[in-house]
Parts: sequence; structure tokens; C-alpha cells
Amino acid sequence: MIRKRNKSTDPNLVEMGYKFRIYPTPDQEEFFAKHFGCTRFLYNHFLALRSKAWEGRKESVSGFECKRMLPEMKKELPWLKECNSQSLQQSVLELETAYQKFFDKRLPNGYPQFKKKHHRQSFTVPQHFKARISGRGNFLLNIPKLKSDIRVQAHRDIPGQINNLAISKTPSGKYFVSFSCQVDKRDIPGAKVQSQGEIGIDLGLKDTIVTSAGEKIHNPRHLEKSLKKLKRESKRLSHKKKGSINRNKQRVKLARLHEKITNQRKDFLHKHSSRIVNENQVICLEDLCVKGMMRNKRLSRHIAGAGMSELTRQIKYKGRWRNRQVVQIGRFEPSSKMCSTPGCTYIKTDLELFDREWVCPECGTLHDRDINAALNILKIGQDIARINACGENDRCSDLKGSVQVGSMRQEPCPVEA
Repeated sequence: MIRKRNKSTDPNLVEMGYKFRIYPTPDQEEFFAKHFGCTRFLYNHFLALRSKAWEGRKESVSGFECKRMLPEMKKELPWLKECNSQSLQQSVLELETAYQKFFDKRLPNGYPQFKKKHHRQSFTVPQHFKARISGRGNFLLNIPKLKSDIRVQAHRDIPGQINNLAISKTPSGKYFVSFSCQVDKRDIPGAKVQSQGEIGIDLGLKDTIVTSAGEKIHNPRHLEKSLKKLKRESKRLSHKKKGSINRNKQRVKLARLHEKITNQRKDFLHKHSSRIVNENQVICLEDLCVKGMMRNKRLSRHIAGAGMSELTRQIKYKGRWRNRQVVQIGRFEPSSKMCSTPGCTYIKTDLELFDREWVCPECGTLHDRDINAALNILKIGQDIARINACGENDRCSDLKGSVQVGSMRQEPCPVEA
């Protein structure tokens, strides 16, 4: 059973997403293509309008003004009426959210970028959708202005109640539907298990994860293993004539290879982040400046392939779901240079990057650089956790919510068994 309801401010409810593969018919693919094109057109149109106003030092165009322009645009461009009106409005809201993230310095690529036709395409349906169970764990989905039902291959149940959905298409030609829903923390697996473990984690390139318990998880290097094949397929794509059918076939082949590498990396990070959160109550991490680290032209590709920022992000939100305490120590703490032996406070100031082991001249302890860093991260994180427990400044990391323009009336979605 699938339901839809208003967003709640209950602290026990968390926002979760569920993504399923869909198999549209040719008519449904044409319907999706219209929505992808219309939402992309509006996003690029208003982005160009706001950018031009900004460059001309004129009065800025707000998100509210862009929404008020939609009715007039529908009169001038009748083909916009073929799409769901709320999906078009949601495209304008996504642009405003991108601007808010840019001003808050939370947008990875900086200023909002124009959407391209052969990249990932998507549109949002905020309400007025219906779903009914069709047996064998699958269900049929109906969205506004689409006369036929969409067959959804559901590999798991949705425990929460849906707020909205988004239909997307990957560059390789696969279609997916994503549900955003609210789930009670107590229904999340592992939320009721209160483990007493405490762990410090040092992130690196040779070993992606090094724990204070001495465990080293080797970097699988998915990108490096497929780099030779990527170069070969990219070279073949560059030799194809633009606009030809063979070029499009080669583009899809290259996109599938990139998609495979992405899925391998996500699978590796999700498995290990979930295990770390499930087994420990206090998790101590470093506050790494990955963007600054990637300025090293010799290591930038390896740093990007390691997925340090994504691993940290996953540990943060999974820890919040399961009521774990996630602590990030200061960026400039000498975790690798400081001796981790109890009672010793020696700091090796001349430690270089190629020094993987070093001996403390005061206590004579031989340190593995990464394990020593993980032990120091745990020690500093425990001190911060005790300060937070006493009511001092909270240095635990948290995720910021997205900002939207205006309000949209949310109506209950009828459910059919």
C-alpha cells in the first residue's frame, strides 16, 4: 500500500528516498521525452534570464517572478500545455534551490549550470499521482496527463508515506522512478540497536578506510581498472560523425561504462558506511578539504575516485537515522604527526607524505602512519563528544535542508488495493 501525505516536523521522522527501475512503453517514452524537454527548456530559459539580469547589473529576477511568468509563456508556447503544470513549476523551484545553494556555497560546481539533452534527464511530480499493487511485489503508477499506467519493478517495500516522486532517464537510456517519503526512525533497520563501540576513521588513497582498531580497507580503484577501456571507447566516440546513428550507439556504450564504474563505487561506499554505523555508537572523522586536495594535479584523479566526501556524507546521514554520534575533528589537527601512545605528547613536525612509518624519539614506539592517525582522531573526537555532552558548542556535523520558493498545496493521494 502506498500513500501520500503532508510533510511533518516530527523529529522522529526522516526523509528517505527509494529508487526503482521502470519499463515504459513507446507511448510513455514519448510522454516522458516531452516532460524532460519542457522542464529542461524552462530551467535553461530562466537561468539565462537571471544570468543576463545579473550581468547587466539590473534588478535581480526572483523565483516568485519566474513562477508568475509561466502562464504568459504557456500562451506564447502552446506545447508547454501538454505537460503537467506542477512539473513545470517544480522546474522553476529547482532553479531557485540551485541559486540558494550557490549563495550558501553548497553547490559543488559553483554557479548553476545549463542542463544538456544527453545528460541525466528528470522531472518531478509533487502530487495527484496514484499507485496500486499489481502482485509479485510490483505496482502500477499513474501520473497526471498520462492515460496508461507505468509498470514499476519494486524490489522492496516502501515503509513510509510518499511526499513526491521524480521520473528520470540516465544517459545510457534506463528509466527510473524515485520516491521521497517520510519514515519513522524506529522502523529503520539497526536504529534500535545501541552499540557501545567507538571508532576513529582515517581516510586515504592506498587504503580508503583505516580504523583505530587496526583494520585497513583497501581502495578497490574501480576507475583505474576501467581507465584503459574508457580511453578506447572515448577515442572511438571522437571518430564518429556528429548526429549519426553510430555515434549515438557509441555514446550509449560509453555511458554504460561510466554508469558501471559509478555503481561499483556506490556499492563499495554504501556497504562499508552501513557496517561502520551499525557497529559503533560514536564515530570520529576528519574534516577534510577534498576540493583543496584535488588541486594536486598528480593525485586529483585518485582522490576523486576514492569518494572521501561521499563516504563522509553517508556516515553522517546514516548516523542521524540510527541515533549515532558522528564527530568531526578540526581540519588542522596533527593527527598523523602526533604520537598516539598514552602519556606521550610528541609531535613530529618534519613528517613527509612518503613517510608511512616513523619512530617516536621520546617513547620509542614504531607507528604506522594511518593507524596512528586513526587513534588520534578517536582520542580528539572523544574529547569533543564529552564537551558536547556538557552543553558546550556542538561540533558534530549535520546536513542542511533545501530551500524552496513559495508553497504548494499537498493533497492526499487515493490508494487502490
